[in-house]
Amino acid sequence: MIQHRDVLSISITEEDELIFASDCSGGIGRKSADMVQVDPEIVGYYSFRVAVMEF
Repeated sequence: MIQHRDVLSISITEEDELIFASDCSGGIGRKSADMVQVDPEIVGYYSFRVAVMEF
């Protein structure tokens, strides 16, 4: 098991790993109370990008 800042990697086999990533995008999206109005695809792209860069 390898743990980085917001990413946890667990070896399942010698070739496969299970990766858990967590990040917060509160206040960003299309809901009326969100401070930053943006398309959900963009939020998803950058959430994925941050998780991969932290690993």
